[in-house]
Amino acid sequence: RRLCHQRHIPRPKKARPTSGCKLTPPTAVREEYEKSHSSPCGYFLFSGDLSLSKLSNYYTLATMHTNKEPIKNVAKDALQVMEEAATAAGKMLLKEQPINKRLDAPKDFLTDADLKAEEIILSALEAQYPDIPFLSEERGGTELKEGYLWIVDPIDGTINFFQQDEHYGISVGLANNGLAVAGVIYLPARKELFSASKSIASRASNPDTDTEWSEIAVNSQAHLKDCQVWVGWGKEEHGGKDHEKVYNLIRELDKHTLYPQIRNSATSDLMMVARGRIAGFVFPKPDPFDIAAGCLIVEKAGGTVTDFEGIPWSPFSKSIIASNGKIHEELLKLIKQSAG
Repeated sequence: RRLCHQRHIPRPKKARPTSGCKLTPPTAVREEYEKSHSSPCGYFLFSGDLSLSKLSNYYTLATMHTNKEPIKNVAKDALQVMEEAATAAGKMLLKEQPINKRLDAPKDFLTDADLKAEEIILSALEAQYPDIPFLSEERGGTELKEGYLWIVDPIDGTINFFQQDEHYGISVGLANNGLAVAGVIYLPARKELFSASKSIASRASNPDTDTEWSEIAVNSQAHLKDCQVWVGWGKEEHGGKDHEKVYNLIRELDKHTLYPQIRNSATSDLMMVARGRIAGFVFPKPDPFDIAAGCLIVEKAGGTVTDFEGIPWSPFSKSIIASNGKIHEELLKLIKQSAG
């Protein structure tokens, strides 16, 4: 099942709940959401139908990791917390996907499951690192480029999730001074958990069955004509001009690569690159929570990640090329041709 070049790494044992830690009660969760009714996030449908008290079933996460580590070690020590948070949210999403409800929202496609997953993840992270601020797709936040910052997308590919497609994922990233230092992605429908940090190579496991991690690597395809390169849509904000750039890009890719695709989940697409299933992914207008974890995992799997100008990426890059490295220069040239 694993690729022959992968090296097995023992997975850390799961932390056991211990006494003396704070557990977020269901009433506090509901009160927090009710506050957001009039917040800039702009959720319009909060009439009790979310059954938020049920979230308490998933809040065992908040009982873990009660020994607070020095902030200087957060990038290394946070990975297990991030992995458990993403896995717990994924467990909930698998149960909720058949019955999830679309909510009215001013900015993007949103379901009740997005909010539930976000609450599970943020509560788990905050329980261990209460002083680190959040930038999360649904709750919002500030793009801080000083100090530590959690960057979270509870469901990347919500439209796919809503349509009962398996191509969606959870992204939990940690940045320090504007650069990604740790990243975790979980693809619940595929039971694939990915993890990396600045000091730990990219790895994958099935959290339900595996007792070891497997190192992963990008593929070694060197000829663009033999490669698949996928594309991210990005949000349209200029009356059609943003998507016109995507059309032009696909026209160029169609001439030089194998069947370019748009799959509507940057998180999942980036893991296809990191695991060597495709050779590249390009995204004209990413948000930080689309790429903060995924691009780091691609990079630590041996790939190359820049913006469209060839500048090394950051979570706040305004465009992204993630590749196996072998085809990166060709992709850069091709993207510039599509823009011309």
